[in-house]
Amino acid sequence: LRNRARYERDNNSYCSGMVETVASHTVGTGPRLQVNTPNRGLNLRLNAAFEEWTSAVGLAEKLRTFREARGVDGEGFLLITNNPRLRSKVQLDLTEIEADQIATPDLFVPKKTAVDGIEFDTYGNPTYYHLLESHPGDLSSTKWGGYTKIPAEIVLHWFKRRRPGQARGVSELTPALPLYAMLRRYGLATLSAAEIAALFAAMLKSQLPPDDDTEALTAFDTQSIERGTMTVLPDGYDITQLKAEQPTTNYEMFERAILRQIARCLHIPRSIAAGDSADLNYSSGRLDHQVYHWMIQTDRYFLETAVLDRIFREWIAEAQIVAPDLTAGLERGKVPRHTWNWDGFKHVDPEKEANAQHQRLLNGTTT
Repeated sequence: LRNRARYERDNNSYCSGMVETVASHTVGTGPRLQVNTPNRGLNLRLNAAFEEWTSAVGLAEKLRTFREARGVDGEGFLLITNNPRLRSKVQLDLTEIEADQIATPDLFVPKKTAVDGIEFDTYGNPTYYHLLESHPGDLSSTKWGGYTKIPAEIVLHWFKRRRPGQARGVSELTPALPLYAMLRRYGLATLSAAEIAALFAAMLKSQLPPDDDTEALTAFDTQSIERGTMTVLPDGYDITQLKAEQPTTNYEMFERAILRQIARCLHIPRSIAAGDSADLNYSSGRLDHQVYHWMIQTDRYFLETAVLDRIFREWIAEAQIVAPDLTAGLERGKVPRHTWNWDGFKHVDPEKEANAQHQRLLNGTTT
């Protein structure tokens, strides 16, 4: 499934665009930290230092790749490491790992406390991840290559759990894989029909009975026609041309129907999947986008709880060691209250949005 999903992502422009669009809309320019402690000076220092660190490690770009990996491979992995060359006081770094490299080559018999690439304790918590010493796709790798046991505390693993007890992710493109193939086959068939029709300049057909003694032509024989000339046909023969009927009128309808099904499993509107809103009015477009934005907000919430909060916890722990001036006033080992801010969804009419915000301020539904 992983290889098939990658094939479609790499060879189908619709698939590539959808996966990249979802990742870009989810992550945007990256999350921004807002520390909320009574100590205003501490808040400002931590916010500024964390922003400097996110820029140094390229957090937004890594999170976009992370989200794309979850969509195509079914899961994303980040390894919390240390990078002494970072231009930041805190030298925590994040190393991207592809799903293929989390595996256990010598796991011949399934275990209750282990799946391919992960070990668990008796409570079902991951304890170790098995990281292959080389990627299976590398020329230097071997089928039964060695692996290193990495503590689960420094591994960020993000996937959509669809079944109870599920420990590894499955590509989000899985339900759409047959549909991509159908779309490709229909497109190729339509193109072939158009090419065949274009190859025939004209056809000769006879109005005479089979037993007539008039000059006969061999079936499926070809005759050359000079450009810009008028010719005389044999007695009893007429000439016709193939009508240009490809692509058929229902080709676009079929493509729209297939794209609508493909987009549904990714929870995105067909207009975003196709990159075309020509057949939508304003209200329909807004309604579709509201559902899509809710999906983005849900993804961001799980990204915060499963990934960003853990990163911030590790960042604070290292900052208290290497840069105590940044965390002055913060209790040792304590993670301050904080929230994550993301890029907003712009309204098409800024004046209406401003008036609505003003009204919310007046009636006390926001601050």
